[in-house]
Amino acid sequence: MTADNRFLTTQHLAPLVTLLSFGVYLHTLKPMLAMGDGGELLSAGYSLGLAHSPSFPLYTLILKLALKAPLGQIAFRGNCLSALWGGISVMLLFLLLRNYARLSTALAGGFIFAWLPASWIQASHAEVYTLAFALVILLLLIYEKCPEPKKFLTAFLAWGLLGANHSLMAVSLTVLFIMTISRLRNAKRVI
Repeated sequence: MTADNRFLTTQHLAPLVTLLSFGVYLHTLKPMLAMGDGGELLSAGYSLGLAHSPSFPLYTLILKLALKAPLGQIAFRGNCLSALWGGISVMLLFLLLRNYARLSTALAGGFIFAWLPASWIQASHAEVYTLAFALVILLLLIYEKCPEPKKFLTAFLAWGLLGANHSLMAVSLTVLFIMTISRLRNAKRVI
C-alpha cells in the first residue's frame, strides 16, 4: 500500500470512527443528571457562572453554546456534548496511532480506548474529561510535527486550551513543554 493510499484510507475512516463511537455513546447516554459534578457544570454553563475550582472556563463556554441546541432537556444537551468530545477523542487517538501502526491496529486501539469503562463513563454524562482527552491527544498529534514554527505555535495553543479546560491537565504536560523547548534548541544547533 502506498503512502497516498494509506492517507486516503485513514482520511476516510477518521470521520467514521468518530460517528461510530459517538453513536454508541449517544445510545448509552444518561438522559438526566448523573452523580458527580454534572449538575454544577450544567448550572455554570447555563449561567456562564463558575463551577468549583478550577472552574473549567473553556468547557463552560463550549457548554453554553451546546445548551442552546434545541434538543431535549438541559442535562441531555450537556451529556451529548461529552459524548461528542468522546467521539472526537477516539478519532484523534486513531489518527495518532495510525502514524505508528497498521490500520487495523490503529482502529483497534481507538475503539479499545472508546470502550474502556473510564472513557465510556466520562462520555455518558456532562463532565470536563472528554474535552481534556481530545485536547491531550491533539497536543500529542501536533507535537509529533514539531519543530516547524506553525506547528510549534499550534501546540502552545492546544496546551493553553488544555489549561483553560482543566488546570491539572496542563500542569501534567509540563514535561512535554520541556521536551519541546529542548527539541527546538537542538534543531537550532543543527542549523
